[in-house]
Amino acid sequence: MQMSRGTLAHTLLAALAGLTLGGILLSLWTAPPEAVYQLRLAARATEAASGFVITDTASATPLLSGLPASAQQQFSGHTVAHIVYQAPDRVGDQSTSPAGLPVTLVVIGSTRYQLTAGRWYELPPSRSRGQSAADVVLFPLRAAAGASEVVRRDGQYLFLPVDLDRFTTTFFRSHVAQLSSVSVTAVVHGDYLTRERITAVHQDSRFTVDLVFTSIGAAPPVEAPSPSQIVHLPLGGAVR
Repeated sequence: MQMSRGTLAHTLLAALAGLTLGGILLSLWTAPPEAVYQLRLAARATEAASGFVITDTASATPLLSGLPASAQQQFSGHTVAHIVYQAPDRVGDQSTSPAGLPVTLVVIGSTRYQLTAGRWYELPPSRSRGQSAADVVLFPLRAAAGASEVVRRDGQYLFLPVDLDRFTTTFFRSHVAQLSSVSVTAVVHGDYLTRERITAVHQDSRFTVDLVFTSIGAAPPVEAPSPSQIVHLPLGGAVR
């Protein structure tokens, strides 16, 4: 089964009928101001760190009634990406392409390097490339920091992004009106937001994106490959 969703990593690679989450928030209780404040502080603290590592796990599970779990696994999909962010504009991404091939990207300022078939390729520089990559990585944190509807329950923060449609198109490549059972939760540990989990149902499948933030303030450096390993592409060139 091919998943029609987009994780943070795949967004970098490409550079509701019923608003269930909103219904949950409205049907519970009015969020105490401290819940909004706590989530905002934690999200901003992670965003402001010198760097961090994200383990980005995306999965799709069919909602097929009558099938045993072993049979449902045959129709499910699962991908994992590892992203290293170093402020302000360095991003390293190790993930898997839709074809199942490993892909490594390094963005440093205006330059992007891509490892393909054992060779590093350097793309022509683009002034906003590093900032654009950083904006993608920081997007879920900024969504949490800007949330105005927050409920804290069982140690987690259930929140509603202000622009939910942009949020779902970023992670699932689907408008919110095409989805149901949308849920966004965050975990705060100490001063930092350390996890975000986004789920939604589209047609007969449940899609999940799980973002785990580690090494906050202590991420490994994002470095360019050795010059001897780099193949420079001409302007307009493409990695094949």
